[in-house]
Amino acid sequence: MKKVTKSICVSMSALLIMTSVPVAGFAAEQNANVSFQEVEEAFIKKVDKYVKIDSKTKKFSLSAKAKENLNREELGKAEALIKQANFAVDQHGKDLKIKGNTLVLSEDVKKQSLAAIDTSEYWDYELFWWGYRIYFSDELCEDIRRRAMEVGASGTITAGVLTYLGVPGWAAGIIVGFGVLTLAKINRTNEGNGIYLDAFHGTNPSNFHTIKIYPA
Repeated sequence: MKKVTKSICVSMSALLIMTSVPVAGFAAEQNANVSFQEVEEAFIKKVDKYVKIDSKTKKFSLSAKAKENLNREELGKAEALIKQANFAVDQHGKDLKIKGNTLVLSEDVKKQSLAAIDTSEYWDYELFWWGYRIYFSDELCEDIRRRAMEVGASGTITAGVLTYLGVPGWAAGIIVGFGVLTLAKINRTNEGNGIYLDAFHGTNPSNFHTIKIYPA
């Protein structure tokens, strides 16, 4: 898989490198009654072909064929996930532009956001209709290890470590809220090209119900 750069497949890149969201707001979904289960890759693949973007509003929606080919449970789950994606469009649509069937950050915002970082590929992200995919480069993984050791984090990656290195508060909050990113996890997962972290939407804009980490 190629590095995440600026695109957002069947999805949207909502942003918000300059937006900081409280870490607690991204805590893992704890409600046992929540009907959402982990969003399986098969489900995403099945629904992807029915997701479209409005050229004027930049909003995600399902095509008419979705109702013909998805059952009621699948439709409900897809619509709920798209609702959360569109919430981000409401908040940050001005920072986005349409490129093909994707939404990407405008060049002006990209330049402003990454002014203090050596390369635009130091870290990056995509926002799909189902949630976020965050990319940490090999260089950033190394810097995280060094910074964590400097502050005596004892193997745990804190929001402070991530934001110190230029990762915005909203992204740090998603990751730290799950407590899944440790120095040991980085060492096991990073094969020299960095790592991806997939965070799946929960039932409201401030919650995510699972996160997956894998090599880039």
